[in-house]
Amino acid sequence: MLKTVGWRLIAIIGTIYGALYLYERLTWTNKAKEREFKRQYVTHATKKLRLIVDLTSANCSHQVQQYVIISIYTL
Repeated sequence: MLKTVGWRLIAIIGTIYGALYLYERLTWTNKAKEREFKRQYVTHATKKLRLIVDLTSANCSHQVQQYVIISIYTL
């Protein structure tokens, strides 16, 4: 009886695994690949643009501070 239950459990787990594999294999079409690529690209581009905005903002802030300091000393 124990051997039968063990083999049944292995068969059920194998069937579930196979079904999930088959589902993922069938849904991973070119359209799905394209959507995933676009999502990854948007995430990557967003991170890079945030870095650029932060850098530009810091440079602008530094330039304004320098201008204010120079303006104060020239008065």
